[in-house]
Amino acid sequence: MSRLCTVPLERIRELQTQFDGYEFSGLKQMLANLPHVQRNVLLLHVHYGYSYNEIAKLTQSSLESVRGRIYRARQVLKKEFCK
Repeated sequence: MSRLCTVPLERIRELQTQFDGYEFSGLKQMLANLPHVQRNVLLLHVHYGYSYNEIAKLTQSSLESVRGRIYRARQVLKKEFCK
Protein backbone atom coordinates (compact mmCIF):
# COMPACT_ATOMS: atom_id res chain seq x y z
CA MET A 1 0.00 0.00 0.00
CA SER A 2 1.40 3.41 -0.95
CA ARG A 3 1.60 6.25 1.49
CA LEU A 4 -0.82 9.09 0.80
CA CYS A 5 0.48 12.60 0.30
CA THR A 6 -1.12 15.05 2.70
CA VAL A 7 -1.44 18.74 1.91
CA PRO A 8 -3.15 20.73 4.65
CA LEU A 9 -5.49 23.52 3.67
CA GLU A 10 -3.22 25.94 5.47
CA ARG A 11 -0.50 25.11 2.90
CA ILE A 12 -2.91 25.95 0.09
CA ARG A 13 -3.62 29.28 1.79
CA GLU A 14 0.14 29.91 2.04
CA LEU A 15 0.55 29.21 -1.65
CA GLN A 16 -2.27 31.57 -2.53
CA THR A 17 -0.77 34.31 -0.34
CA GLN A 18 2.76 33.69 -1.55
CA PHE A 19 1.74 34.06 -5.17
CA ASP A 20 -0.80 36.83 -4.67
CA GLY A 21 -0.42 39.27 -7.51
CA TYR A 22 1.40 36.71 -9.64
CA GLU A 23 -0.09 34.21 -12.01
CA PHE A 24 0.01 30.86 -10.28
CA SER A 25 -1.78 28.89 -12.92
CA GLY A 26 -1.22 25.51 -11.28
CA LEU A 27 -3.24 26.24 -8.16
CA LYS A 28 -5.73 28.35 -10.06
CA GLN A 29 -6.25 25.51 -12.53
CA MET A 30 -6.66 22.94 -9.75
CA LEU A 31 -9.27 25.11 -8.07
CA ALA A 32 -10.97 25.84 -11.38
CA ASN A 33 -11.25 22.11 -12.06
CA LEU A 34 -13.18 21.49 -8.86
CA PRO A 35 -16.96 21.33 -9.14
CA HIS A 36 -18.28 24.80 -8.29
CA VAL A 37 -20.08 23.67 -5.12
CA GLN A 38 -16.85 22.17 -3.78
CA ARG A 39 -14.73 25.15 -4.84
CA ASN A 40 -17.15 27.64 -3.29
CA VAL A 41 -17.32 26.00 0.14
CA LEU A 42 -13.58 25.37 0.17
CA LEU A 43 -12.81 29.01 -0.58
CA LEU A 44 -15.36 30.22 1.97
CA HIS A 45 -13.64 28.10 4.60
CA VAL A 46 -9.95 28.47 3.67
CA HIS A 47 -9.74 31.92 2.17
CA TYR A 48 -12.50 33.77 3.99
CA GLY A 49 -12.36 31.88 7.30
CA TYR A 50 -16.01 30.89 7.58
CA SER A 51 -16.82 27.96 9.87
CA TYR A 52 -18.60 24.90 8.53
CA ASN A 53 -21.77 26.00 10.35
CA GLU A 54 -21.60 29.48 8.82
CA ILE A 55 -21.09 28.01 5.35
CA ALA A 56 -24.07 25.71 5.85
CA LYS A 57 -26.25 28.70 6.68
CA LEU A 58 -24.88 30.82 3.81
CA THR A 59 -25.37 28.08 1.23
CA GLN A 60 -28.61 26.76 2.74
CA SER A 61 -27.05 23.31 2.94
CA SER A 62 -26.77 20.80 5.72
CA LEU A 63 -23.65 20.71 7.84
CA GLU A 64 -22.98 17.18 6.56
CA SER A 65 -23.11 18.41 2.95
CA VAL A 66 -20.60 21.15 3.68
CA ARG A 67 -18.26 18.72 5.43
CA GLY A 68 -18.52 16.28 2.54
CA ARG A 69 -17.88 18.92 -0.12
CA ILE A 70 -14.81 20.27 1.66
CA TYR A 71 -13.52 16.76 2.27
CA ARG A 72 -13.92 15.79 -1.40
CA ALA A 73 -12.31 19.04 -2.58
CA ARG A 74 -9.33 18.42 -0.28
CA GLN A 75 -8.97 14.88 -1.60
CA VAL A 76 -8.88 16.10 -5.21
CA LEU A 77 -6.32 18.81 -4.38
CA LYS A 78 -4.14 16.35 -2.46
CA LYS A 79 -4.15 14.01 -5.43
CA GLU A 80 -3.19 16.85 -7.78
CA PHE A 81 -0.42 18.16 -5.51
CA CYS A 82 1.08 14.68 -5.25
CA LYS A 83 1.39 14.16 -9.01
